Amino acid sequence: IDSVTDVVAQLQRLQELVARATEPTTIEGVARVLVEEGVGVLGAAMGGFWLIAGDALELVHHVAQQPAERFARLPLTADAPLAACVREREPIWIEGGDEYRQRFPASASRIQVNAACVCLPLVVGDRAIGGAVFAFRGDRVFSAPERVSLAMIARQCAHAVERIELV
Repeated sequence: IDSVTDVVAQLQRLQELVARATEPTTIEGVARVLVEEGVGVLGAAMGGFWLIAGDALELVHHVAQQPAERFARLPLTADAPLAACVREREPIWIEGGDEYRQRFPASASRIQVNAACVCLPLVVGDRAIGGAVFAFRGDRVFSAPERVSLAMIARQCAHAVERIELV
């Protein structure tokens, strides 16, 4: 993001994404809107949405060049940023491949990482129900407004999933 005008425009698109992501009446619909529109708004190379199923995260929706089967199931105990963010119920911001390899060496050894990513927990109250990931080609610095907006979007999507499950 290059200018204040670009930041404001992106934040407006992210706010619109919140409204659209809470409209679907199925969990798959919420996941699809968050991932597909999030990838577009953020300019991400990959996006995914996982929900907790037992002791693992199971993929609900994924947009990337890589096959989804590779990421279909992730143990909650894994040394991976998504699993860590869900366990800790806190977003994880990784601004490049070197940082990824330093913070998550076991995960980095399984995949070729040369990218930035954000992992967002889907939290309702004090419990995590899943997580979302957006990955970018190369390094990326996440601005404070972007961080706040993405955390808010994840929380709203988690509440949308909870409402759907209750119905």
